[in-house]
Amino acid sequence: MRTNWKSSLSTLLFSTIAMVAADAQSHPMTSTSLGGAPDYGTPQPRGVDSAEVQAIRDREFIKKTVAANATAATLQALAEKNSQNEQIKQLARKMAEDHLRLANQIQPIAQQLGFAPKADPEHKDKKLFSKLGGLSGTQFDDEFINSVMKEHHQVLKDFNQEAAKTQNVALRDAAKDGATIISQHLEMLETIIKNHGVKDSKPEKAS
Repeated sequence: MRTNWKSSLSTLLFSTIAMVAADAQSHPMTSTSLGGAPDYGTPQPRGVDSAEVQAIRDREFIKKTVAANATAATLQALAEKNSQNEQIKQLARKMAEDHLRLANQIQPIAQQLGFAPKADPEHKDKKLFSKLGGLSGTQFDDEFINSVMKEHHQVLKDFNQEAAKTQNVALRDAAKDGATIISQHLEMLETIIKNHGVKDSKPEKAS
């Protein structure tokens, strides 16, 4: 009787192991796209963002775009006060106008997604305001141009990536419009550097 009990238990144990092994083969374990608990299921093709991850990226893009509007408005005020270069003042005005238009284009999309981004500059931009506020004349112009140039190159990259990856049609259109506008700002920056000798801190290309 005791031998039969052990035999039955052994048979049940081996059957359970076999079932678990078969289930593991048919449902391979993959990590979640957010790096959390493992997920059972078919892994996504490489280079394709999950809907959840892209939704987070969309929200972050919207937040940064709305924040950039407030940043551009403050930069305009600083340029009007501290710069003696009329082209820099014109650029600052255009930046403020364009970023306001982009923010107004983005806000309804945010509402559709169910959140209201704050129109408040990012921390790094607030640090820039403090630095620019203590400068004037050519010192202000140099710092303004180099800071705005560096930021615009990154923003252009962000807009192009968002236009390429988002599944939200309205957001894709806004990102494409934004990329065009940022490119125009960069052209204006290059013209100012060429015409007025504002020092550009970009590294020289290797010969």
